[in-house]
Amino acid sequence: MTKLRFAFFLLLIGVLGKFLLDNFNRLPSTPSKWSISLGKEILTPPVNVGDEAFFVVGGSDLSKINEKGNITGPINLQSTLRHPLIPLINSVVVSDTEGRILSFRKSDLKLMWERQVPEAPSISPISLPDGNILVAVSSGALFSLDGQSGNPTWECYVTGAAMELSA
Repeated sequence: MTKLRFAFFLLLIGVLGKFLLDNFNRLPSTPSKWSISLGKEILTPPVNVGDEAFFVVGGSDLSKINEKGNITGPINLQSTLRHPLIPLINSVVVSDTEGRILSFRKSDLKLMWERQVPEAPSISPISLPDGNILVAVSSGALFSLDGQSGNPTWECYVTGAAMELSA
């Protein structure tokens, strides 16, 4: 085989390889049911409460979306949210950088209750199996709030700061 034929052969293999790779990497598109632009960045992972997903837009706006793409909100919270949302059966709970814990009703995003804790939670509050919310602050205080009313159910003080909470 001459050098010219070998060069032509390599060129042919290269063109064929590029054609195959370009077509192999092209995945069929998945049609979407709906698409929407919110105008701001979504900063928390969405959480499901029933058949709706709740999320925070732009750091301080709470919104929800249903399976058809209909959005309720945003509700501006007048402060920056600090941690992921906490889903409960009929509501979603948020914490902010000012030490507020707020619960919003699933159906219409109306404020159900608000509690001020001594300082902003140091780690994300969690929901407990009994429906309460466990909140830890860096001074070593642990608070349990009733998920339906926001009333304190107990508090405890420990030495040091909580590093992780799990139910």
